[in-house]
Amino acid sequence: MSFQLSREQFRTMILYDWKIGLTYKDSHARLVQAWGEQAPSDHTVFNWFREFQRDNFSVQDAPRSGRPSTSVNEQTIDA
Repeated sequence: MSFQLSREQFRTMILYDWKIGLTYKDSHARLVQAWGEQAPSDHTVFNWFREFQRDNFSVQDAPRSGRPSTSVNEQTIDA
């Protein structure tokens, strides 16, 4: 494949599989069959199935606290 899927796109596919009643193992196998090594891990699919069972249907990354990612700009260069 010449393109990469985002985590959100994979999560949407996992949500669909959960919604139609697949097991997380079947969902993972389907993703590996279609996307090979680009597919999320078995453990990741399991974790998302658990989130969906908890009625958390957001496929977006949750905001995180802590140190911001580093960036290089004029202000940080002069510091």
